Amino acid sequence: MLSDAQADEIRQGLATGMRGPVLLKWCEQLLRDRQERVARERAAALRWPGPLAGPRDSPSAFTPFF
Repeated sequence: MLSDAQADEIRQGLATGMRGPVLLKWCEQLLRDRQERVARERAAALRWPGPLAGPRDSPSAFTPFF
């Protein structure tokens, strides 16, 4: 994922009007970063301890991800 320094570099470059191949590189970085974040969120949403973990707080606490 992008570091704070990389995000600042992108912000400064866009503010100064930087375009061309550098802008394409930044777009690729941002899309990879988003893809990684979405994968992490999906993995976290799919975690379920299983039937032996005990009762849940409410019957609707688990919503299957389809």
